[in-house]
Amino acid sequence: MATPSEWQGAINSELRDLDRNRTWKIVERKPNMQVIKSLWTFAQKKDKNGKVIKHKGRLVADGRTRHGVSYAERYAPTLAFSSVRAIFALAVYRDMKIDSGDVNNAFLHARLDDTVYMEIPMGMQSEFNRKKYVCQLEKGLYGLPEAAKLWADTIKHLMLKNDYKQSTYDPCLYYKGSVSNHTLELVGIYVDDIVVVSDKTSTILDVMHQRFGIKNRGFPEQFLGVNIDRINKDIVMCQRIYIQTLINRYGLTKVKGLKQPIPASFHAKNFKGDSTACNGTDYRELVGCLNFISTRTRPDIKQAVSRLSRYSNKPTIFHYERAIDVLRYLKWTKNEGIRFKPSRYAKFSEMYTDADHAGELSSDDNPYSRSGWVITIGGIPIIWGSQKQSIVAKSTCAAEYIAVSRGMEDLVWIRNMLVEIGFHMPVSPIYCDNESCIAVIETEKVKTGVKSLQLSYHSFKDYVKKGDVKPTYVRSGDNFADLFTKFCQAETYQKFRDRYFGKVRLKVE
Repeated sequence: MATPSEWQGAINSELRDLDRNRTWKIVERKPNMQVIKSLWTFAQKKDKNGKVIKHKGRLVADGRTRHGVSYAERYAPTLAFSSVRAIFALAVYRDMKIDSGDVNNAFLHARLDDTVYMEIPMGMQSEFNRKKYVCQLEKGLYGLPEAAKLWADTIKHLMLKNDYKQSTYDPCLYYKGSVSNHTLELVGIYVDDIVVVSDKTSTILDVMHQRFGIKNRGFPEQFLGVNIDRINKDIVMCQRIYIQTLINRYGLTKVKGLKQPIPASFHAKNFKGDSTACNGTDYRELVGCLNFISTRTRPDIKQAVSRLSRYSNKPTIFHYERAIDVLRYLKWTKNEGIRFKPSRYAKFSEMYTDADHAGELSSDDNPYSRSGWVITIGGIPIIWGSQKQSIVAKSTCAAEYIAVSRGMEDLVWIRNMLVEIGFHMPVSPIYCDNESCIAVIETEKVKTGVKSLQLSYHSFKDYVKKGDVKPTYVRSGDNFADLFTKFCQAETYQKFRDRYFGKVRLKVE
């Protein structure tokens, strides 16, 4: 438990940084001024083992009371985590150097164009009378609607000035150099967290240090709430600390873990159970935490979380218990995560797809299907998804066809991004366990159930004709996308983890 003196020290440190950055100037208050309020937020910074290493205080402007700022003036993109995984996969694939940086008080490096007045914050009231004086902001203080956009424009200007190119497919990914000449540099920017991978030593962090006082942290042991462990040339990306926090929060420290998130005996059509209502806020909080894990490092729980999310509006005790079961499964496997391992035998890019035809009943009793897909680079899972199809598929072939169409959106995106960076993309296999679906994709064959689909579902066939992708049959037992559409046996989950996961055995304090 933190002491009052530790939090007071955090306040004093923040105020010194704000003064050093000349964030504002003190002016006299006038009757016609629109003055916004200020707030303090507090957090504890922890190391990779969950130990508190710093108490942080942050002064924020109450942007809710600032009016007249349009959406275009406030929108700022953030780095997609799929891009983060792609960056690490390429680093392992090419044996590139990995560095990271952290910009302290990032928003304060962006100048504010408009005139904004703020109340004298707590901690300065002994120096200035709040009734007589206000702060006229000169920098983009956290909490202002336009602050993130101003910072994004500032860092973009620096990157372009140093000859980096901004990716069309992820505006927070910058690249420079040549793939063939082994001079490639990739820089991913998520607000104030930065990761750099390079064939040769990059100087961009030194440039940022001179401009923003960035801290070069070397290899990132943590990045955006994810633990990153280097084991020889392999990298394991997991969330063991975050999972342990949830285990403690929900009182599962002495409860036995499970070997699968949802038992294979469950059927999607009967995913209702006890209709007794539970606390909706608690349920949504738990499912939100599980979703954060499933989209970062644990594709094996994606289907379960996707199904549970459908009941967020009116959850029941049954649904809450199933969400707890997913957390118990994570307890069993908390030290496991995506393994980034160089492999000369893996395809550079490939996709597995699957569908569960008529596997779900909606509120209108129509039998909807579920799509599932996983895309890899060098055998490393980069993008995955599990999604209820938006239309009723008339046949198994149609359901599989829709699943391929949905997965192709992500496959085309990652292929285009890699081509833009400078990679030569070989043909990407699309593994599907339905031969009828493959025949429809590869030929002009018109099949009942598929011919009535909207034009958007057929657009991916252009990439098949150009030879960018190749539909390939795979046995159901070897289709790793099954995990995203069906409730599987524990052995299937183990097989998936053996293929794509690695394990770290570190003590969690």
